[in-house]
Amino acid sequence: MIDEVKNTIEKYNMLNKGDGVLVGVSGGPDSLTLLYILKDLEKEYNLRIYAAHVNHCLRGSESDLDEEFVKFNCEKLGIPLFCKRADVDGISKNEKISLEEAGRLVRYEFFEELSKQIDTQKIVVAHNANDNAETILMRITRGCGIDGLCGIKPVRDNIIRPLIEVKREDIERYCKDNNLNPRIDSSNLDKTYTRNKIRLELIPYLEKEFNKKIIDIINRMGNLVCLDAEYINEELQKIMQEIIIKQNEEYIIVNLDKINKQSKLIIPKILRLLILELQGNLVEIEQTNIYELIKFIKYAKTGSKYDLPKGLKAKKSYNELTIYKNYNIIEIRKYNYSINIPGSTSIKETRASIDACFKDSLDVKVDKYTQIFDYDKINDSLFIRTRMDGDVFSPSGMRGTKKIKDYFIDKKIPKEDREQIPLVATKNEVVWIIGERISEKYKVDNTTKKILVLKYNL
Repeated sequence: MIDEVKNTIEKYNMLNKGDGVLVGVSGGPDSLTLLYILKDLEKEYNLRIYAAHVNHCLRGSESDLDEEFVKFNCEKLGIPLFCKRADVDGISKNEKISLEEAGRLVRYEFFEELSKQIDTQKIVVAHNANDNAETILMRITRGCGIDGLCGIKPVRDNIIRPLIEVKREDIERYCKDNNLNPRIDSSNLDKTYTRNKIRLELIPYLEKEFNKKIIDIINRMGNLVCLDAEYINEELQKIMQEIIIKQNEEYIIVNLDKINKQSKLIIPKILRLLILELQGNLVEIEQTNIYELIKFIKYAKTGSKYDLPKGLKAKKSYNELTIYKNYNIIEIRKYNYSINIPGSTSIKETRASIDACFKDSLDVKVDKYTQIFDYDKINDSLFIRTRMDGDVFSPSGMRGTKKIKDYFIDKKIPKEDREQIPLVATKNEVVWIIGERISEKYKVDNTTKKILVLKYNL
């Protein structure tokens, strides 16, 4: 088996010589096999090996015995061990997520924090070929797209899975041949868990009635699908750069006109990727949610809102869609900053900034967030702020002034959005509605001597 694991490591470029590795060890057959094989490879790869164990406190004395068993094996191998106890049941209830998901979140959070503390380059977990096939089948039963069919990635950021191409039966044989006597989690026999039911009932049925090599077939399909998914995702990233108007930790705003120009194949993938960008995962986001969101985009009136799982909310505003991470805590934040000219001015309330500089020529690419002005016409301090009562504006291309309120109404900007649009203003009037229009009074013309360039950075 060690040769098979080495082939997987080399195939996916999982390890570099001299890497520090943190191994997640539960005490079960998979993680125990992984720990012993990495110990065998320690000198060849010049590894620094550490182990981590999370006691989920779900099975009373069984869980405690698992922890003691892992300690025994780590001491035997001379591998430093870090342990953590967690109330996974309490976390599951508080966060309203499954026990499986709560346990996964606790483990990976612990692994990531610990990896930074002890300076390891890789986190090593023990998913195997059977786990991958089970994951693909589970996602199929819930309804998934092409990414779901890829299964478990051999490498994801700093997380590697050297056993991902090894079957469970080979792992069990390795444990028997090496007298490892791994711990067996009794909850793995509980068929109320979907994964257990797939492993204990569905896969044996498929092996018996359809193909005894069903694990190999499912994994081979997953590998083929991944090649297609990688290409599509590369193209999606290019599209994302075009459609995103603004994003931060709280929300993401996209151009609906540009989304609607995409093919029916791509639009669901764009929406899933937007949620992933905002939330960091797609937990509880199913394909039905995405299709409902597409219908919302197509038919809902401006100002309408749509609830998504995990507290996410989408809002439609003319040609824009905003997805909020937690809409209920979004507050209108008033601010007013004097602009440094020349220089940069940060706006802590929105994490944006505005840069100011002077140019000798008109060789400036002007867009929604970059504009030029005749500085001599301004002849006053400039501020970046949210709107105030009585704000007036002289829209470019028009004569006279107009109230900002009336301008927003004419442009059909939703009432709740108006307070968040940044303005550049003198003490008396608005010079630029950022993202919209500049004032006629301060436009550059053939008499301009000093050109001021303002660039708003989201």
